[in-house]
Amino acid sequence: MKAYCIFDLREVLDADRLGRYSHGVLDTVRAHGGCYLEVGGSCEVVEGDWSPGFPVLLEFPGIVEARTWYGSP
Repeated sequence: MKAYCIFDLREVLDADRLGRYSHGVLDTVRAHGGCYLEVGGSCEVVEGDWSPGFPVLLEFPGIVEARTWYGSP
């Protein structure tokens, strides 16, 4: 069963560090079988009061791959 990771980038405190991370993270996601489904853009909150800043959605083949990616250096 596929697994998803949802992140909401709210504030960037170190733009240089984020830039270095951004250039390398795609390879790590792919190495664990994952892919980006959405990076930024608009989204509709159907319920609740969540106000997304910059949402990112990743898909992995399963929970093991998602957790292994998330826990990787």
